[in-house]
Parts: sequence; C-alpha cells; structure tokens
Amino acid sequence: FQFHHFFEINNIKSFKKKNQNVHVSILLGTQKISKFNDNAFNSVNVYLAIIRLPAYETDILISFNHTTEIAPGSSSTGGILDSQETLNYFSNIVKSFEVRDWGLFGN
Repeated sequence: FQFHHFFEINNIKSFKKKNQNVHVSILLGTQKISKFNDNAFNSVNVYLAIIRLPAYETDILISFNHTTEIAPGSSSTGGILDSQETLNYFSNIVKSFEVRDWGLFGN
C-alpha cells in the first residue's frame, strides 16, 4: 500500500445541524491487488474517510475502492473512471453522510 494524500473536510451539513463537533480526515493511497487467483495485479486507489465523534468517543470509517489500471491477463473488466472525478464522488459521499439515530452511540 502506498500512501498519497491526506486532507480534511469540515463542511458536513448533517453534523452541523446537530451541533456535533466532528473532525473528518480523508486518506488516499494506491494498492496493487489481484482478484481471485489471478497472477495479474491491478492498481486500485483506496479512499478512507475517518469521521471522529469526540462527544461519543468513537470514529466512523467510510472506505471506497477505485480501480485505476487493469493489468493484462486480469479477470477484471469494465471501464475506468477519471481519478479526480472519483475523488469528487467520494467527497460527496462523505459530505452527504448522516447519522439518523444518534442512540447508536449511547448517551
């Protein structure tokens, strides 16, 4: 796994509505991985969002994988999306995340 980028998102509307103090970090790395028993290793971007909820002493992890290169001989098929487009898509997923039942985290 090779680490590439780290940045933060501070404008998650659903948490602001509840006056929750949150810290959101986004990590992006690349991994070479094969599917099943393939000998061909595809390049995959791995996106991780860590949402820290200090008031509940817990974290929420959102992960997302994006294939960036399909190796010859791989059993994987399909189109490959632009990396910047995928990063924007993932950011929108994180920004739209909301907790509907705060009771999940206790009192």
